[in-house]
Amino acid sequence: MSNRRAPSSRRHQPSAHAKLARTLLLPMPRQKAEELALQYHAAFQALRMGRGSAHGLAVLLQLVVLSGFVDEARKHELRMEVLVATERGINAALEQGKTCGVWTLDPQTDELVAALIGWHDD
Repeated sequence: MSNRRAPSSRRHQPSAHAKLARTLLLPMPRQKAEELALQYHAAFQALRMGRGSAHGLAVLLQLVVLSGFVDEARKHELRMEVLVATERGINAALEQGKTCGVWTLDPQTDELVAALIGWHDD
């Protein structure tokens, strides 16, 4: 008897996890980037109109994290302090919303998020 394996009749199919990992490593398709941008703009505008929510703030936290990853892979245009300050401001707004039911950003965080959305759009 030989130690060789018999050829498998089934072709190897990558797992769902492998497909997801590969997708995350590839450049983001333009349509997906535009979908994300629309979510960021909608969540931000809702907060500015006094109709914000915990979900909207979570979407903006996603913007901060994704921007950090994109910037790390690109030109390092963003200062880490800006990302940290933006994240802290959004988290403070989340706590305020949970406590008081008022979902809004303080003026400094509003400016930082607006700048980050503009950077993401570029």
